Amino acid sequence: MTREEAVKKLVTAGRLSVVHAEDLYDSIVTKPVVPQYVADWYEEHKDNLNESIWEHLVNWDYANWDDFHRWMSLETGAITTLVNMHQFGYEVEKEMKYEVKLKKTPQILIYDEKNEQYYFSIHSTHSTIFSREYHTRKELEEAGFGWVFDCEGVEVKEVE
Repeated sequence: MTREEAVKKLVTAGRLSVVHAEDLYDSIVTKPVVPQYVADWYEEHKDNLNESIWEHLVNWDYANWDDFHRWMSLETGAITTLVNMHQFGYEVEKEMKYEVKLKKTPQILIYDEKNEQYYFSIHSTHSTIFSREYHTRKELEEAGFGWVFDCEGVEVKEVE
């Protein structure tokens, strides 16, 4: 039963308003909260979810050890989570983003997506589509910049 079907049933059987039925449903059924890479895998496979899960498990030894595969191997109840995503919907974990600035100079850490490299620059790149100045902790750590969180000469500020 989908969310919409359950809400309709609550409205008619329970004689509730649609808004109240939606609130009641949402308070009873909690959506799984998953990392973005799980949501991406799910969206790619949701139309054929049963076969996709089966195929992933059957080809386990040959699978690419990407974030999703690691999640499947480490997360207790991963298959249950995927099924719950299919039944109840899901939410994506919010990842904090950071701006990294050198304290002695007005330089900020920028990632050039076109050239796939990080550099410090004085110039803001908000208007450049191939650059970004806000980074997740994971992005920084994978690029070898995990040290910025512990360095006195660097200011790391959370951004929206």
